[in-house]
Amino acid sequence: DINLSDWDATIQSGAIRLGLAAVKGFGQRAWEHLKNVRSGGTFETLSEFCERVDTRLINLRALRMLIAAGAMDRLGRNRASMDAAVAQLQKNARELEEREGTKGQPTLFDLDEWEEGEEPAAETDAPELEEWNPWDRLQREHEALGFYLSMDPVRRFRIALSHLRPLHMENLHPRLVGRVIRLVGLVVAVEDDGPLLEGREEVIVDLEGLPVFLSRHLAE
Repeated sequence: DINLSDWDATIQSGAIRLGLAAVKGFGQRAWEHLKNVRSGGTFETLSEFCERVDTRLINLRALRMLIAAGAMDRLGRNRASMDAAVAQLQKNARELEEREGTKGQPTLFDLDEWEEGEEPAAETDAPELEEWNPWDRLQREHEALGFYLSMDPVRRFRIALSHLRPLHMENLHPRLVGRVIRLVGLVVAVEDDGPLLEGREEVIVDLEGLPVFLSRHLAE
């Protein structure tokens, strides 16, 4: 939470509150500046946040990562709407540059992070969009934090998967070498090139942090 989180994780009201250090693109200098600005009062809206912070320290990339991670949830209708609002703020900043000849001065939008065709349409009023679908939301969380925070993406399949009687990863043991076992998890990445794969018709599948060798045919 942009108003409540410290740099590191803390215990608040009997629960763990994630620290802002976990958000990619948000560094120590940005945190020190945010802490100073926040001492003058909590942030109420996304626009207010953008007006109060030093845009040389918290740029567009950092802002989008904060939104995707859920740190800005209290400042807007939902994450999709805030992400689209950034497009409107960016448009306003560019118009201001053109009117007042301020181009060259650092703004929140010095770093263009939108992929081609991805930038939401910037409307006159603050956009009110439907929230991202659960999977898109989780993927953006993972991009911002490196892990899934709001939900375990495998949970919805847990009842069905229990009938397969998979082995829990924490129960992996050298004595199981040579035996056929079942593992269930989310494929995070697939590596098809590297020194460990030379001369092998296999790929390395990252199964939620566990590297697994798998034939290229099965991986496809």
